[in-house]
Parts: sequence; C-alpha cells; structure tokens
Amino acid sequence: MLKKSLQQCLHTQQSVLESMAQGKELEDCLFRVFRNLESAVQPYTAKAFLLIKDPKGVFSHIAGATAENCCELVGQELSRDIANGNLIELNPKSRIISDLTQPSFSISSYLQQRLLHNGWRSLWVEPIYSSSEQCLGMLVFQTREVYTPDQNGRDLMSAYVGVLRCLLEKYQKDFEIKASNEQLKASLDRLQVYYQVMPDIGMVINEDGEYVDVYGAHDVMGYQDAEALIGKPITENLNTALAKDIMAATKKALESKQPEIFEYEMMVNGSNSIFESRVVPIDQYLRTAPEKRHVVWVARDITQRRLSEKRIEQLAFYDPLTQLPNRRLLMDRLEHTIEHVKRQKTIGALIFVDLDGFKQVNDQFGHDYGDELLTSVAQRLSDSLRDTDTVARFGGDEFVIVLERFDDNLEDMYTEVMNVSRRVLDCLKPGITVRGQSFLINASLGISMIYGTHINADTIIHEADQAMYQAKNTGKGQICMFKAS
Repeated sequence: MLKKSLQQCLHTQQSVLESMAQGKELEDCLFRVFRNLESAVQPYTAKAFLLIKDPKGVFSHIAGATAENCCELVGQELSRDIANGNLIELNPKSRIISDLTQPSFSISSYLQQRLLHNGWRSLWVEPIYSSSEQCLGMLVFQTREVYTPDQNGRDLMSAYVGVLRCLLEKYQKDFEIKASNEQLKASLDRLQVYYQVMPDIGMVINEDGEYVDVYGAHDVMGYQDAEALIGKPITENLNTALAKDIMAATKKALESKQPEIFEYEMMVNGSNSIFESRVVPIDQYLRTAPEKRHVVWVARDITQRRLSEKRIEQLAFYDPLTQLPNRRLLMDRLEHTIEHVKRQKTIGALIFVDLDGFKQVNDQFGHDYGDELLTSVAQRLSDSLRDTDTVARFGGDEFVIVLERFDDNLEDMYTEVMNVSRRVLDCLKPGITVRGQSFLINASLGISMIYGTHINADTIIHEADQAMYQAKNTGKGQICMFKAS
C-alpha cells in the first residue's frame, strides 16, 4: 500500500513539475496534489487544503478550501490561532495530529467543536518549510474517521510536503518577481505621468556630447521623437552657439563635479523662447560602461517668467505713459553718474527740460491730447540723444536728461552740453501733430554741471530746476546754466 502510494506521490511530483514548467496556475497544481493525497489514504474519507503564508508573515490565503465550507472555516480559525499563538504544540518543524473525539490542547475548543459538528474526527497540520528554513505555509489534512497515521503514513505525508515545498518555493519566487515587476511598472507609470506634465526637458548627455536618454516635455524643445535623438550628437538639432555653450558647461561640470547653470535663447515653434538650464554631473550612469562620464541637462522654459519680471520692472522703473525712466530710475542713474565723477575726477551734466505752453493744450483740448503730445515729445528727446545718456520723465511736462560723457575739461563739457541742449530745442521746432491738430511746442532748459567731490543728486536737480525757471523768466525756448550766487 505504501509502495503504491509513494509511486503515486512520485507521479504527482513529476506531473506538478511539468505543470510548473508550462506556467500553470498555483491552484491547478495544488488541486492535483490534494486529489492524489486524499486518495492515498483510502478507505478514509479525507480533505486536504493549504494555508499559504503571505510576504507579511500572515497565513491569510486558503488554497483548495473552496470545495467544502468547513474547510474554509477551519482555515480561517487556524489562521487566527496561528496569529494569536494558540497552537501551543506547533514549534518549528513540528506537526499536529489531533484526535478530535478526545480532549485536545493543540487547537481551540471552538474549532474542535465545529469540526466534530460537521462530521470530522481527525485533524493533521503539517508545517511546510523552504530549503532556507522559512515557513511557506501549512498543509491541513482532515478525515471523517479517527485516523492515527503510522510511520508509513507519516512518511507519505512528508513526501507530499516535499512536493508542496517545491511548488510553493517556485511560486513564491514567481510571486516576488511578479510583485517586483508590478511595483516597477507602477513606478514607471507614475514617473511617465510626471514626465508628461512636468515643464522641464531632461537629457542625459555623455562627455562626447551625444544624447543617451531624453525625458520630459519634448515639444518644449521643438521636437517630438525623442528616441530618434539617442546616440546622436547635440549639434544635429541645436545651433552651433548653443551646442558650444552646453559642451563648455558639460566639461566644466565634469571637471568641478558641481552643477553649472546658465540661460539661453532659441526659436521654438516659430517664437523666441528663454530657457534656464542646469547641467549636473552623474557617475556610472551606464552599467555596461561605468567608466563613461555623463551629465544630466535639465532645461525649463522661463519665457513667461522673464516677461513677467520685465513687466514688473517696467512698472517699477518706467513711466507708464512715455515708457521713459521714471524719477526712481533717474535718481539711481544720477547717483551712478555722481559716483563716477567723484571717482574718476571727470565732469557730467544734467539738463532740466520744461515744456512751454503745455498747460494750455490740456485746458483747451483735454488730457488725451496732452498725453499723446507728451509721448511724442518723449520719443523726440530719446532720438536726439545717445544710448548712453538718460532721458527721464520727472513729472507732468518736465523731463530730465543726464549726460554720461564724462569730459575732464569743464570748458569742453560746457560746449558739449550746450550743443545737446540746442539739439533738444531743434527736435521740437517742427511742431507735433496729434489727431490732425498741429502744436508748436517749445521748452525751457536749465543746466547743472556735475563735478567736484561735494555733490549730491538732490542738489544737482535743484540747481538745474532753478536754472530752468531762470530760462522761463527770460522767454520761451531759452537755455540757462546754473551759476552759484
């Protein structure tokens, strides 16, 4: 009988191994094991099932227990007893064999009563350990007759436990691999979502300037097929100047092992965009070539940010009507001029410009005409000066010009200032047309020379203002130089 049963167990083992090789599900293989195990103890009526230990160490999965509700109940109760430490006889590698018709200290009295109530008379619980001494699960075997196995029966059970050990070890590894793959896929899916929504473009470049990997918002850089770039030099899709800057930053980052940050501009989808770029060195990016050096180049489109900053600066430092520097920016540039004059012992100049008759234009035609007139005057003043000079709207119809020519000869600078002042008056003489209405505009100019070491911005503006009023008192379109009394 034992010989036949052992042969059947060997046949079961071979069949299970074939099923494992074919990738059959765990339940299919277990069904075959349980069916043969149950038939091996005939004429006893038996039922076998398995408690599988999950990765957290909990006996939570019941395999083969769907045929009878009592098996599922037993599995649940045994799982609870194991978790609560109630199986007092179950020390490592031991088995429990319990005659349910007799008092038992191996299982809870509740479970014993339920089993007896459902017609079961014996219970056998066999731990299944892996080759590395880890508990994989519990084989549970119950019979409707009192069954006390002899040594042959115990050997037979051990043989089937060996089959289950191979089966569980294989599927445990498969489960771990599957779980790892699922985790990796979920992580990659989350990462892909991040790549799709992030405003950055990320590229891994080797020290030779070739694309190794490309991530992120591809359309930001004006291309769609990222894979087509891999293995190609950056010079193929970037202009020469930008490619040169990136390679310079790459070389510096690799040498210093510190991030390099720079900004650049490039045409994207027909418009000029500004990018902030960060180049960071990374070690051993490719396992196949750990000696190869790489950098991560991350670029972000900051065009809108720069435009916003420019708008903020425009509001803070420029007159919203004429777009000329306002009084705040004027004072900053005047202070800069004064510092230069003191440090280099040179001479500068400030011209205070007040329009003659502007009030009458506002009173007669309204502020809309006056505003357009001021805008035209501002444009003409700007056109009459060099880029290095500053013309600012001081307030109302008053403008201030700071000359940054820095002559070191007072007489020569005086001649230069007078030439600029006459040019200012000449630029206004043709008259200005606003909405079909022509206006003859003149101005009174006051000049203050900037020289010496005991000078400040407020004093210079005050002197030029006084000189301007002196020019107004002598008639329209006059120029007066401030002279200390």
